Amino acid sequence: MNEEIDEFYMLKKNYMNKKTGRCINCNRSVGTNFKVEYFRDKRVLKIECGSIDDPCDLKKEVIVVKNFNRKDYMNELDRKKKELEDNILKLKNKLLYELISDKEYNVEYEKISGEYNVIVKEIEMRQSGIDKENMEKDMVSNRLKEEIENVLEIENEDDKIYNIISKVKPISELYQKNLELIEEENKHYRLKTKK
Repeated sequence: MNEEIDEFYMLKKNYMNKKTGRCINCNRSVGTNFKVEYFRDKRVLKIECGSIDDPCDLKKEVIVVKNFNRKDYMNELDRKKKELEDNILKLKNKLLYELISDKEYNVEYEKISGEYNVIVKEIEMRQSGIDKENMEKDMVSNRLKEEIENVLEIENEDDKIYNIISKVKPISELYQKNLELIEEENKHYRLKTKK
């Protein structure tokens, strides 16, 4: 996805250097708009035809989502969940000691309970995603180990080399790709393209 970001800036640079005032897609004298929009959690790179009345089909977007530290996010969700549990207990105590009416309790309980359910669902969803990623990483790792063991059992050197190239190398590349993805999660930005 870095290629898409590079492509955006390369096209913009070429367009600015040529100073033709033509759309890079339809070649009409309407120009091309290169925009970068900044949001709290993302950056959107846009390329659009310059025609306001009759734009061509040039509409490309690349979304660069600001990454968050998964562990910190899960800790924050757990903290919010605990805080809401405490608030529910405090609310029940207020009702028990008749500090609030049943009506006030019901209104406040519905509000806190709704927030609590959203947090619990988010925790469950994030945890299942983490579990799935870990399972996929383990599968690739186990497959790589199995193929390496198979190659070690081959006695003929030519067959051994052939199996390393044809079987072990593709799995090894997939394994390395997974490792790169893990490293990317700890960087400041995660890339995502909107089609």
